Amino acid sequence: MRKAAIVVLVLFVWASCALTATSRESKIISYGKDLTAEERILIFREMPLPDDVTSEDIKSIEVTNEEEWKLLKGLVPDNEIGTKAISSVYVEKLNSGEGLKLETKNLTFVTPQMMANALVTAGVRDARIYATAPREVSGTAALTGIYKAIETLTGKALASDAKQLAARELVQTGNLGERVGKEKAVILVERSKERIIEAKNVTTKAIEEIVSDTAKEQNITLTEAEKKELIEILIQVKQLKLDVDELKTQLKNFAPAEEKQEEKDKPASWFERVIEFITSIIDRIFSFAGRFFRLKH
Repeated sequence: MRKAAIVVLVLFVWASCALTATSRESKIISYGKDLTAEERILIFREMPLPDDVTSEDIKSIEVTNEEEWKLLKGLVPDNEIGTKAISSVYVEKLNSGEGLKLETKNLTFVTPQMMANALVTAGVRDARIYATAPREVSGTAALTGIYKAIETLTGKALASDAKQLAARELVQTGNLGERVGKEKAVILVERSKERIIEAKNVTTKAIEEIVSDTAKEQNITLTEAEKKELIEILIQVKQLKLDVDELKTQLKNFAPAEEKQEEKDKPASWFERVIEFITSIIDRIFSFAGRFFRLKH
């Protein structure tokens, strides 16, 4: 009986350690290379991590100013890219279907929803992201760190054309937001993109009509230059052959409160119930292992 109990305990501890290792492998921090040692410490402390997690527990990488220039040159004014890389991000891979979850601090030009919308275009899926800087910055350079962190975490490169297009989309949404309001701008781009993806054999003329109708819904009057830029972006988005259901899933955490409630009220599928059951078992394993180690120490 005692041997059986020991075997069970060993299995619990092994499972706990394996799950902890997997958990650590699903997280990464991308630091701006030009942060001072003090700034780096402060940045780490504000990341959304448990208090007992140290910097040695999380894989980290660095992003250089040269990498920022490579992505953003020609999209934003040179002075916004600057000469130093200080934007930093924390990325945690989530389960399939959880969508993108974003928080930002000291990013003045872009909002979390703008960033999420652009990241879907780039091919980023199911991740918790925290983007920050030690002082106020536009936030466009943070995109470089997110790309690099995602690629390092997954071991898969994002398509370079999709990354460039997403950066262009983010900048255009931010520019429009400066004039008409950030919330209106991001809704305009997001809904236009959704409708373009859904449309069959859409022409340039049809895209122009979708943009005009969507802008009218948001009570936005676009300049000819703004309309031209947005249409050019959406033509390229259409060529990426994104899935509209996937788009909605990835952006569901930014949906209006009433839409979130409708989604929540839907009965869970068989697969979702199985996932919930497995999650509850894992939680019990961690709880048991935690109590065991506290008793031993």
